[in-house]
Amino acid sequence: MNQTPSQVKWAENEVVFRKRNKAAMESLEDIKSVAKEEGQEVEVKDYDQDSLLFYCECANEKCRERIKLSTQQYKKVHKNNSQFIVIPGHHVPEIERVVSDGGTYLIVEKYMTPPQNVDKLNPTPL
Repeated sequence: MNQTPSQVKWAENEVVFRKRNKAAMESLEDIKSVAKEEGQEVEVKDYDQDSLLFYCECANEKCRERIKLSTQQYKKVHKNNSQFIVIPGHHVPEIERVVSDGGTYLIVEKYMTPPQNVDKLNPTPL
C-alpha cells in the first residue's frame, strides 16, 4: 500500500506520542527500582494497578488529550508494535483500523509498519 506524505507524517506523529508515554513508564520503573534498592518498596505504589494519564497517541501533533489507563493495560496494548491508544474520534482510517473499543479510548492498529527509529523524529514541544 502506498502512503502519501501526509499519511507517513501522521504515523510518525503517533510514534512520537508513544515515545513520550514510554519515557513516562520508564521513569516509573526507575522510581520503583530505586525504592527497592533503598528498602522503601512499601513507600511506592504498585503502578501496575494504578491508573495514570497517558498521552493520546493519535496522528494530530497538536493533540494533548490524556487517556486514563493502568500501566498494566498500557503495556498489554504495546506488546504489538503496530498498536496505539487514541481518544475516540481521533483515529485516522487512512492509516489505521480500530481493533478494540475501551469506551474512553480506542486501540488502533496501523496498516503499515511504524517508523523503527523514533529517536530521529522531533516531537512537538508541550
